Amino acid sequence: MSAYEDVTAERGPMSAWEDVAAERARQDEQWGPQNHAPVLWMAVIAEEVGEAAQQAVKARFTLGDDNDEMRHLWEYRAELVQVAAVAIAAIEAWDRATWEWDCLRTRPVEVES
Repeated sequence: MSAYEDVTAERGPMSAWEDVAAERARQDEQWGPQNHAPVLWMAVIAEEVGEAAQQAVKARFTLGDDNDEMRHLWEYRAELVQVAAVAIAAIEAWDRATWEWDCLRTRPVEVES
C-alpha cells in the first residue's frame, strides 16, 4: 500500500462529508450567506473545478518528486472539497429564493438613431 493509500484509509469514509461541512461553515463565517444568481454560482463552481483540475494535472506530471506529487494530490482533494461546498452553497441560495437575475445585469446601452 502506498503512503497515500495509508493516509486515506486512516481518514475513513465520513471524512469527506465532514470536510465539506467544515468548509461550508468556514465559507459562511468568511462571507456570510451568499445569494448569487445561478449563472454566478456556476462561474464560481467552474473556477473551483479548474483549480482541482490544475492540481490533478500537476500531480500526474510531477517529475521524480514524490513529495510534490503527494502535495498536489492533497491540494486536488482540498479543491474538490471546495467544489462540493460551493455547490451546496448554491443549492442553499436557490432554496432561500432570495437571489435576483438583475444582480448581474447592466443597464442597456442606448443607441442614438
